[in-house]
Amino acid sequence: MIAQSEIREKISRYLRQEVSLDQFEDWLVQHSWNMHQDSDDDAQKLAASVELRLAERSSGHLNESELREELRSLLNVFPLRIDFKLVPVSVPDEPKFFQINKAMDDVLPVFMISAPIQMGSQVLACPASVPVGT
Repeated sequence: MIAQSEIREKISRYLRQEVSLDQFEDWLVQHSWNMHQDSDDDAQKLAASVELRLAERSSGHLNESELREELRSLLNVFPLRIDFKLVPVSVPDEPKFFQINKAMDDVLPVFMISAPIQMGSQVLACPASVPVGT
């Protein structure tokens, strides 16, 4: 299994010149083999995007500087999934600090995150069980 965060970390290490292009490519090939069996869709898409850029480099369509720029751009793309669910809300007879629009039949949308949002190894948002906002 390979996670998006692992791929992003390896891209970052390559961009910081901590690993060579050959080392980065070897790692990706070894870890992305059969990833369709156990990795999530977003990780698969990111690996496929990286592999496409590496193929463009090896076929001469990108030089190494262009490859680095393409990989850097992949680091700035974060898939975000938001599930929209309607949750019944009980309305007190005399609200003290808020008002609820009665035209909505006492139902407000609640946004839930279905997967952690990460930047590198830092989690930016909570898992799906915690409401993000109303």
